[in-house]
Amino acid sequence: METTRTPTDAPRAGAPHRLRLPAPARDALIAAGWAVVFAWWEIPGATGAPWWALPLAVACACLPLVWRRRYPLAVALATGSATLAAAVLLDVGAPMPEAVAAFAAGSAVLHRAPAALVGAVSVPWILALFTLGGEQPVPALLWESPLQLVMIALTGTLPALVGLLLRMRAERAGQRRTAERSRIQRERARERARIARDVHDIAGHHLSAIRLLAVGGRESLHGPRADPDRVLSAIADTAGRAVGELRELLEPLREERWEEPPPPQVRLADLPHLAQAVEGVGLPVELTLPADLDARVHPRVAEGVYRIVQEALGNALRHSSARRARVRLAHHGTDMLLVDVVDDGLTAPGAAAAPGLGLRGMRDRARELGGRARAGPEPGGGWRVRALLPLAPADHGEDTRP
Repeated sequence: METTRTPTDAPRAGAPHRLRLPAPARDALIAAGWAVVFAWWEIPGATGAPWWALPLAVACACLPLVWRRRYPLAVALATGSATLAAAVLLDVGAPMPEAVAAFAAGSAVLHRAPAALVGAVSVPWILALFTLGGEQPVPALLWESPLQLVMIALTGTLPALVGLLLRMRAERAGQRRTAERSRIQRERARERARIARDVHDIAGHHLSAIRLLAVGGRESLHGPRADPDRVLSAIADTAGRAVGELRELLEPLREERWEEPPPPQVRLADLPHLAQAVEGVGLPVELTLPADLDARVHPRVAEGVYRIVQEALGNALRHSSARRARVRLAHHGTDMLLVDVVDDGLTAPGAAAAPGLGLRGMRDRARELGGRARAGPEPGGGWRVRALLPLAPADHGEDTRP
């Protein structure tokens, strides 16, 4: 059964569980916080206005912040108007009107409002605050200190600029998360393809061997030298090897081991045992394996070589009348490995034109390691599988396996 769980979804042992409120609840808390700070700062010093005027102004300025994500530009305009009215009509002093309006403007840009439009509205807002609030008339500043007037106008654009920077940062973080999810999906698809190939190779090879042992054993039981114990022992050994290899293959799929790279199951030193197992089924195998090769070949490549040879010999058992097979491994240049598997059997017509999963799996396996493989009939009869693989995989720099 396929699962959609990814390594990043699994809770880590000992990691604290963080309580995260939904966005509407967070916005309501933010609006309430601004209202409390605004009221605490201004109401004790309020004089000359009805008791309800300043709380009403605080509510009009802060309540729209609850909808700042859904209607960012409208909320910025509403909050800016309310704070400007409170500063002019109720003589609310700095810094609360400026702070609340700046937060609303920056939040509007952060939540997709046009930064240029928010900045263009913020500049007249702050100039109106200086003029209508009695700080200093704009015409006087224009004649007396134009540089100060420019600096005051520029402060109106700062909230929009901060909001734009935060929005760009959030977008980059979202792009990184999307890229990471895509990478995880690609890795999982590649891992599924690898497991499918390995299951096909392991199960196909051992089940074919068990079938041939059972058929041959049934025929031998009618002879004068019938030895049922030997036949059953051979079947039991083959089945045990199949179960062991499948268990090692599927063990890393446990949830708590998602992040662990699957260790290599087999090495080149296991090829003699594979040849002996195939000979026990009835197909003599001549194996040529250089003595120093296993130490020079990366474990991933060694596992790929073993699976290619296993599939080639399994095909000879299943699909041909081969009487012998030859497996040869040799150096090819300084950094390549040649794998050559030849048998003398007659293959079914059209086998090369319509390759099955096993042949495609061999080619895919070689391509992932940075090499190539081909399989087809020989001119003089028989079938040849030939693979040229690097001693280390193409992504060896990123590989973390031993």
